[in-house]
Amino acid sequence: MPTKVFEKIPEEKRQRIKNAVLDLLKEKPMDKITFKNVADRSGVTRASLYAYFENSVDLFEFVFADIHALGDRKVEELFKDGADLADVLIALIRFIPVQTEKYGYADIARNMALGIRIIPADSYNSFSSATKKIKAYIQAHYDEEKRPYADILFILFRHALNAIHSNMAEKEAFIAEFELQAKALKPLLR
Repeated sequence: MPTKVFEKIPEEKRQRIKNAVLDLLKEKPMDKITFKNVADRSGVTRASLYAYFENSVDLFEFVFADIHALGDRKVEELFKDGADLADVLIALIRFIPVQTEKYGYADIARNMALGIRIIPADSYNSFSSATKKIKAYIQAHYDEEKRPYADILFILFRHALNAIHSNMAEKEAFIAEFELQAKALKPLLR
């Protein structure tokens, strides 16, 4: 997360930094974005950026905190409504791309999906909050015999989501494939 110094800067400056990162993500993968790129695009000095963020993970954490929080709330809502793991992941695989497009993040998501090979999504606290909730659900609801199937389903979900973000034009095919996989594993989770 951003440093305490960052908390004191004006909202306008925060927005310039965020917009600069979002613009850069439309052009290149996240692992290719440097503090120098952000400084050049935002008009905020590189020294200031280093004072605001310890590293690029903190920077991206700030930029995507709002959309990650939305996903986190959706995970909570689905589990609270009593859905099982397969149903939750099927709902999420449909929800997340819609939100990505709604916020105008399709190009950004593609470039992030490409960059995730370098910086794993679990590195981001806001993203890993939802991930931790799903993993906690798996731990709490599945015994040693069924847990490997739940883990496989979660891995398939993450791969499908990454594939969708890599190629939004094919999202319906990736969603349909994941739904088939989830439905095939669902009986093994009962």
